[in-house]
Amino acid sequence: MALPNWLDQVPNLDFGREKQALLDILSWGQTRSWNRVDTRGMEFNARTETDVAMENGTKKLRIAVQPKARTTQGMIRIQAVPTFREALVVWRPNRRKWEVELGGVPLDRDWNEGTFEWLLSRLFAG
Repeated sequence: MALPNWLDQVPNLDFGREKQALLDILSWGQTRSWNRVDTRGMEFNARTETDVAMENGTKKLRIAVQPKARTTQGMIRIQAVPTFREALVVWRPNRRKWEVELGGVPLDRDWNEGTFEWLLSRLFAG
């Protein structure tokens, strides 16, 4: 699976954790019938803020690795469409793990396939 090229083009920054998290999301999504879609068909603003897009019927996910500096933690934004609810997956270096945030509130859940499924149910809740 091809990942965004810009992740390898930022000098002096390693996006290895973010790339692995994106691969996990893509893999977990595929096992749940989410298909990766080309971002070129998206509106300009949405396309510039999306590194990976997935869809399952009328539901869509826009996933973006957030820019960082050497002193900041890694962060991935996941946005659900059409609800436009967002979650952040944030690297916590002191805990050495990814943590999910909803509405700016960190959740006490390990980042794994079960948490991803739980997160999708929250993002698309009616």
